[in-house]
Parts: sequence; structure tokens; C-alpha cells
Amino acid sequence: MKFHAKEDISLPRQIVFDHVSDFERLEKRAMRRDIEVKRTSGQGPLDVGTAWRLKFQFRGRSRKAMSEIVRFDAPEIVEIETETSGIDLRTQVDLIALSPTRTRLALSFDMTARTLSARLLVQSLKLAKGSIEAKLSERLEEYGRELESRASA
Repeated sequence: MKFHAKEDISLPRQIVFDHVSDFERLEKRAMRRDIEVKRTSGQGPLDVGTAWRLKFQFRGRSRKAMSEIVRFDAPEIVEIETETSGIDLRTQVDLIALSPTRTRLALSFDMTARTLSARLLVQSLKLAKGSIEAKLSERLEEYGRELESRASA
């Protein structure tokens, strides 16, 4: 099951990449949404192998997940693999320079179910794929506008 969204941002690719790969800020953002985040691979710079342990509520149950950076090609691609409750999730962030001052941020999620209950969840997500991708596009647009306003401030 795949989900895609893209947004054009009026900033150079390196600046967008710096924001997208600012995992400390992303960790704080997740914590504000009641997601417990703990980096398990030390405090050095981000690279392949950097990992986090996540704990969150989903559909009324406490869930745990492990996320790890599997590809980190600055300033073009960040790819993260996440394992949780019978689901493998691969997240890929691609940054394409449209011009020296404009960047396309493309986000994709590829979900694979390993258990029967996970297959049922993925099947229900397939039924709502259009609305999920619309929400994802909306959030990505908000994120792009936030980056632009932060860079201009």
C-alpha cells in the first residue's frame, strides 16, 4: 500500500533539506502529539543507522515502533524504515531542485502487512486512500508554508 504527496516550496533545496533532516525539531513536534520518542543510536550527527524507539496510542491501544534511517543522501533523499505491530513502513523524502530558489518536496509511504490483523488495517486504509492522500497533501502544504515563513523571518 503506497501513499504519495508532493509540494513545491520557494526555498533552495539545501535549506529545505536542513529543515527536513532536523530530527530534533521533529522529535519535539511528535512529543507535542503525545508520541514518546527516544533516540537509540547516540547523539551524533544523523546518518544511516540512526534509530528511534517510538511509543504512541493508535485506535485506543498503546503501540511501539522502531524507526531507522536506511538512506541519507544529502541534500536529496532521506529514507526511513519503521517496524510496528505487524506492519513495515518505508518513508521516503525526495527533494528535487526545480530552480536555484524552488524545491519540490515529495513524500511517499510504502506499507506492508506481516500479520492478519495488520492486513485488515491496511485494507481499511486502502478504502480511505483518497482522503488519506488529500490530508497528507494538505499537511505537506502547511509544512511548506511554515518553512517558507520561518526562512523569511
